[in-house]
Amino acid sequence: MNKWFVDDGVRQMLSAMTAENLKVVEEIHQRNKRGTPESYRLIEKILGEYRQQGGLNNLWQEYKLFSLWQLLCQRRPHCILELGAGTSTAIFAAYIRECAGAHLTSVDEEPHWIETAAAISRISPGDKCFDLHPSPKETGSFLNKQASRYKLVPPRDYDFVFIDGPTISDAVNGVNADVFLILETQRPKTIVIDMREGTARQLFKMYHAEYDAFLSDLFIENLRENYNYFSWFTLKS
Repeated sequence: MNKWFVDDGVRQMLSAMTAENLKVVEEIHQRNKRGTPESYRLIEKILGEYRQQGGLNNLWQEYKLFSLWQLLCQRRPHCILELGAGTSTAIFAAYIRECAGAHLTSVDEEPHWIETAAAISRISPGDKCFDLHPSPKETGSFLNKQASRYKLVPPRDYDFVFIDGPTISDAVNGVNADVFLILETQRPKTIVIDMREGTARQLFKMYHAEYDAFLSDLFIENLRENYNYFSWFTLKS
């Protein structure tokens, strides 16, 4: 069992990291980039266009997208659900074009970011490999926790679920409910969570017998080469 999931001690969040730790992270990112330049060419192009459209520019973005690409190459999914569109949409699109028969469904509460993600990803209207789907966000309580979810998530047999939305005011303790609703009827082979500790902890609590868990090293300042940016879960065989 991963110690992180049973230790309720204080963990340092990204926004509260010391200047020294931020420097360590930046050095790790730069070494990784120098070691795998081919993987970063696509990422740099995506981020350049995204930032021109008003997207975020932060210390983690390149490494985040690199980590997502690595997970896709390892897990080889065919039916992907992206909860929260953005730069990750372009990474999924690049993967879909290399994997015959693969499909991406992407959901976001902001139509503007759906349109921006489609433009950056070069997704043409009518392309049957992609379904970019605007949906209202709902907030409330789920599993006795503060929660948010998308009202309209197309029902499909997903084998890879990526959770980067909808926005939630307390990502440390609250949950993104969509993944738990999906798990009521199916078992995606891979679930990836972007910086939502409450969602990861609840997922482990409820499904640790069925899924192997890998936590984000950033939650516990486990700053090492090739660190886990995401928390992710793989269905046990």
